[in-house]
Amino acid sequence: MKNKKIILLILALILLIGSLFSLTACSSSKDGCKEAFIDENNDGYCDKCKHRIAPCTELGEKHGIIEVGNVCTTCKFKCNECLKHEDYLHNDNLCDRCGAYCTGWDEFVGMFKVFHNEFITNGAYKETLNGLGVTALIAIFGLLIGIVIGILIAVVKVMPKTSVVTKILSVICDIYVGFFRGTPMVVQLLLGYFVLLPALDVSTLPEIVAIVIFGLNSGAYVSEIMRAGINSVDRGQLEAGRAVGLPYGVAMMKIIIPQSIKNILPTLGNEFIVLVKETSIVSFITVVDITKALKNIADATYEYIIPYVVLAFIYLVLVILITIGVKCMERRLKRDERKA
Repeated sequence: MKNKKIILLILALILLIGSLFSLTACSSSKDGCKEAFIDENNDGYCDKCKHRIAPCTELGEKHGIIEVGNVCTTCKFKCNECLKHEDYLHNDNLCDRCGAYCTGWDEFVGMFKVFHNEFITNGAYKETLNGLGVTALIAIFGLLIGIVIGILIAVVKVMPKTSVVTKILSVICDIYVGFFRGTPMVVQLLLGYFVLLPALDVSTLPEIVAIVIFGLNSGAYVSEIMRAGINSVDRGQLEAGRAVGLPYGVAMMKIIIPQSIKNILPTLGNEFIVLVKETSIVSFITVVDITKALKNIADATYEYIIPYVVLAFIYLVLVILITIGVKCMERRLKRDERKA
């Protein structure tokens, strides 16, 4: 049932995008006259803006000397099919480039052709795949670092404050969590890459900086998640472990932590989803992730609709896959629990 809902949601999104494109017919005006093409002297040029609306072929002539890009030197039109129809000059539903009748669907097809040409023919798909890998790498390793840091902080915060050392560690953890939860991720990236690294005179890849910052940020959130998971485990189990002679740290790692991770698995899944989506800001420190790769395609073609729709679809697919994976892990843990 849930899979059907997801499929219906994707179909509805596609229909919505298609309807928006169908409304954007070639009817906007930039330069030239806003009225229809007028040629009373029948010379092939508009009497008002002196622009030639039709190519030579539609005027019964042949294209003359062809310049670079298949453009006729006589009528200035491409001799092949337009990649994208435009009707900016006369607003008469005739393409200013090839003279053909153009509709909103033609414009959408043209946008897709432009995207396909840049993505496949010019090899932009390679940068896109590399960007997708960078996104996954930063999110996965960031979460792993965050889990390790989060467990350590959570253990420190639930420890009995019976000594000066534990009190100092607890204060340090509170400051750490307060900083990374109280400042935006993009500010942390900028501070780490443009302030901290130069101050320490350290040179490293921006991808490494992004992984470390994401891990530190995730650790602050995972620590609170883990602390709640530890508190959800019956206190008597820790006391039972201590009663049989286990040290506090061993009892926590062998008895309490495994059970708390099982309890907080859905929340950890949500944290992973947040990390995946927040990787879209790593371009601030020159990292080429999936967002930056698709933006480069949009900047190269001056067509932003298709690349950004594709980008949104990629993030949607990633989130759906993560959600399915977390649910599979939950079902697996429940089956193991029943067998035990």
